[in-house]
Amino acid sequence: PSFVAGVFTDMPAEAYFAIEAMSQSGAKEMLRSPLHFRFQRDNPTKPTPAMQFGTAVHTGILEPEKFDAAVVAIPACDRRTKDGKATFAAFMATAVGKIALPQADFDRCRRTIDAVHRHPAARRLLEGGERELSLFWIDAKYRVPCKCRLDLRNFGGIVDVKTTQDA
Repeated sequence: PSFVAGVFTDMPAEAYFAIEAMSQSGAKEMLRSPLHFRFQRDNPTKPTPAMQFGTAVHTGILEPEKFDAAVVAIPACDRRTKDGKATFAAFMATAVGKIALPQADFDRCRRTIDAVHRHPAARRLLEGGERELSLFWIDAKYRVPCKCRLDLRNFGGIVDVKTTQDA
């Protein structure tokens, strides 16, 4: 997709990430050097298990209607055996494009989502508002296309969902 300045409420994450523009993570790389920025843009890193877990939690909290189609639990199987390898391969063939979590992580993900929805203050912040807002603009000083994606804009503020081992 090409860059268009504006605020978009229905842009899929894949389209947002495909648009060439300066983001917060790009700015961090640019501070290292323009070559680091370009390398990172041309060679995106594979999501780590922690990043996949965070994306799964993010989906369950902010887009619960998409969770079941986007996140799956890897079935228990011994991948050291022929049958286990076949079971795992068959499962992975059906999980293309989805976040596949080991069962323990899938269960922890569901508990995390449920805990957030049960928490009165968190639940209040999540009620209403505009979710997954994609913003695009041209920087006034440097004339650089810029972008950001807000998890949720509500009550005049921004909610940013994060998972971490240690806050």
